[in-house]
Amino acid sequence: MPISTDTQNALDDKAPLFSPQFLGVPTTPTPLLTSNDSTIPNTYFVQEIAKAVAMQSVSNDLIGNMPGPTVARIQNIDVDSGEPLNHQFLRYQASQQAWKHHTLSADDVGLGNVANLAPADLPISTATQNALDAKANIASPTFTGTVTAPTLNLTNALSVQYGGVGTTSLTANAVLLGNGTSAVQTVAPGANGNILTSNGTTWVSSTPVLSFTAGKAIAIAMVFGG
Repeated sequence: MPISTDTQNALDDKAPLFSPQFLGVPTTPTPLLTSNDSTIPNTYFVQEIAKAVAMQSVSNDLIGNMPGPTVARIQNIDVDSGEPLNHQFLRYQASQQAWKHHTLSADDVGLGNVANLAPADLPISTATQNALDAKANIASPTFTGTVTAPTLNLTNALSVQYGGVGTTSLTANAVLLGNGTSAVQTVAPGANGNILTSNGTTWVSSTPVLSFTAGKAIAIAMVFGG
């Protein structure tokens, strides 16, 4: 016999026993807070459990109540109860047998002797100053003890601007003529009795010249030496 329409409509308003899906606001009985079975909890039950947990005291390294306890100890060692400053951290102080708030310093990382300065502002170290004190100034140095210098060995001619003559050799018995900052020039003695005369530009070795004018003999005698 088929299911009647009324019966089917009544069945459609029911939820199946297996994986039922309810609509609207379904309600269930509130279990006891001490329940430990498969009873379905409702929102009231969940809220009561949360309140109970929040009021529950903590132990060991924490003090206060959940959900916001205070860390009072670490590994059963007391922690500083004061409020830390910005960038501080907990550091174990053996002398006080406690964890204390600590601000990181240069000494903590082995930089206690390092100055926090720009390179240009760093002072001269004692070792550097001692090394400088053992050196001579470039300008007007004053030496002590026995001063030695390497033997001067010129492979090229010393220029005039540094006190030389600008050439590696000089003609024997020649006369030296200045030439500005260029190497000196030389004038060889020439023939016996020659004299130095100017040609308007430089000096040359030349033979003395005698001239006669209208019956008058003009003798030019030049005596060199003694």
